This record gives sequence, C-alpha cells and structure tokens, in this order.
Amino acid sequence: MARVLNLDRRFMYVLVFIVILFPLIKPLGLPVAMTPEVQRTYDWIHGNLFAGDVVFVDIDFDPSQAPELLPQLESVARDLMSSGVRVVLGSFLPGGFLYQTKVVEEIAVEFGYEYGKDIVSLPFKAGNESAYNALGRDLLAFYSEDFRGSRLAGMPLWDSLHGFRDFRAAFCFCAGDQAIWMIRHVGQVTEVPVINGTVASSGAFMTPFWESGQLSGFVVGMSGAAEYESLSGFRGKALSGMDAQSFGHILIALLVVLGNVGYLSSKRKERLAQ
Repeated sequence: MARVLNLDRRFMYVLVFIVILFPLIKPLGLPVAMTPEVQRTYDWIHGNLFAGDVVFVDIDFDPSQAPELLPQLESVARDLMSSGVRVVLGSFLPGGFLYQTKVVEEIAVEFGYEYGKDIVSLPFKAGNESAYNALGRDLLAFYSEDFRGSRLAGMPLWDSLHGFRDFRAAFCFCAGDQAIWMIRHVGQVTEVPVINGTVASSGAFMTPFWESGQLSGFVVGMSGAAEYESLSGFRGKALSGMDAQSFGHILIALLVVLGNVGYLSSKRKERLAQ
C-alpha cells in the first residue's frame, strides 16, 4: 500500500488519459439510462412527423457548445431523414453555418437528400429576439436567398411554404435564450410545436418550459444525445463520449478508494510500530 501513496501523480494523469481515450477510439456500447424527457421526445417525433413533412431546424451554437449540441443535432437529423422528413435549416448565431454545412454536405448526402427539394439551408440572421419575432410573423419576407446566396424562389421545398405555420415542428439546438424566443415569438404565435436541445448547464433553466407543456421535446447535454442515439439506432459521438466519461469516473473512484486504503494501512502500521 505504500506504493499507492507514493505513486507519481504523472502516472495517474497518463492512466486517466488512456482510460478515457480507449472508449473514444473503440466505443464499448455501455447501456445508458433512459430519461422520460428523451423517451417522450423520441415518441413525439415518431408519432407526429412523417415522410414529406417539413420541419425548421434552428442551429444556434458555436464550437464551444458543439461537444454537447452537435451529437444531438446529428442524431435527430439522421432520425428525421431516415423517415423522409424534409428539413429547412436556419441560424441566428454566426457560428451556426459550420453545422448547417455539415448537415447539408454530410448527413443529407447519406440519405440521398436533394438540395432545394428535400433540404434548404438559410443564411444567418442578426437581431437576437427581434429576429425570432420576424421569423414568426412573415417567414417569406424574412428570407429571399439561401446561405449560398441563391434565390429561394424556384426551389420546390421553399415554394411549398406559405408561412411558418406550414412547418410541422421547430427544433432549436442552443445554449442560450434562443429556445425561449422560439417559444415566445414562433411557437405561441403560429402554434407550431417547439423541441429544444440544450446544454447540461441550461437544463434546469429550460425545465419549466418542458414541464408546462410549452416544449414538445426536450434533450439535455451529451447524456441526452447518447439516449437519443440509443433509441434511434444511429450511434455517434455521444455514446462513445458517455463510455469515456463512465470509465473515467470508475478509474477516479478506484484511485480514491486505493488512496484511502493506503492511508489507513500506513496509519495502522504507525500505531503498531509505537
């Protein structure tokens, strides 16, 4: 036990690094506990959205929130596209275009989606809360070009829309107030159901909106993304991330136990030696 107490801390850092890295490279598929929020979100999507329906997906996060929100976006987008749901992407934060591009150029391609017919990506719009107000009031007046600068008029998907009420749902992946603005200025005005994916630190803040029924779906943090991946069958970064987190927690707990056992053992030897 003396060796445990005198263990070089650099060795422990390396050990933690290896234990966390291994599941990221080779996911183990550990089971995840399913929360009612994610289960009900999945059930709502599969009970209300069908092939040909159109949804609005608001991507409002940047690289600092991507570790939690990108897996949510990817798993939900794949689940929607596997059912043939058509998608309109929008962003009200400048960093969102990175992930719009990922959805259009990678995920949509996986499912054979045709740009302009099955999926459209809208440009960044500034204005914070006022932008959501304009979105809910007059969608067609708010946008005239897509994020590439091409005219929206003439695109079959866009021409099928007469206003925001034509969307079957509005998804908002964000870490801030955007989901509240979506509820306040879009959901309550147009009666389009709102689904929120948020970071773990905002989960408690958004829970009252879920419990009051103002949200039709609610996914929180990487754990929520892992749960959705498990339900949808589209395994991704969230499940491997949860594997790494679980192994890291187990290792740290084991080191704490060994450290305490070593300490108590050394104290016992000291008493016996007196």
